[in-house]
Amino acid sequence: MGSIVHGAQETTSSILSRFISLLALDLVLQSRLRGELLDARQACSAILSFHIMQSLTKRKNSDEDFDFRELDSLPLLDAVIRETLRLFAPVTFVWR
Repeated sequence: MGSIVHGAQETTSSILSRFISLLALDLVLQSRLRGELLDARQACSAILSFHIMQSLTKRKNSDEDFDFRELDSLPLLDAVIRETLRLFAPVTFVWR
């Protein structure tokens, strides 16, 4: 089990470093992705305000992390992550 967890940490850190380096090289893409994230944060804050008024959620403030559903709804982020995985696959082949 320890080797599986270690392997997952290595591949995750590798992909995140490649993701960040690709964004550093393409300032237009970086700007578009930042805009998408800021727009999503504003939409999330508006929904959050409604839910707080309805007492359905108890987030401390709107600066908390996105949840999975919010991240999954961002098409540009998804595309950039998928392209990073395509270009820099953490596992190039699987032995069977």
